[in-house]
Amino acid sequence: MKSRLFAYFNLNGEAAAAPRKAFRQAHLDYLAATEDHLFAAGPLFNDSDATDMADRIGSLYIVDFAERAAADAWFAAEPFNANGVYGDSWPHAYENLWPKQTVS
Repeated sequence: MKSRLFAYFNLNGEAAAAPRKAFRQAHLDYLAATEDHLFAAGPLFNDSDATDMADRIGSLYIVDFAERAAADAWFAAEPFNANGVYGDSWPHAYENLWPKQTVS
């Protein structure tokens, strides 16, 4: 079955700090364990010059699965999502139209 990309744009909830701290290692372990499905993942910031941990306002995941249900199951199990870090999330199918580039 053909792979498909799905993007999950997530903004922190008002009380994100405590669960983000409590589940950070589980979050990192989950991403490492499922890295074959990750196209891109990383934090979102309000300002490009403010990139400390305290400046994070959410996360973006772009995952590679054959169908939306599998991608949604992956996101449902993602520790930050499953433990209330995110207040709002917007999942969408995604198509990468630009060749992958290496950042130097």
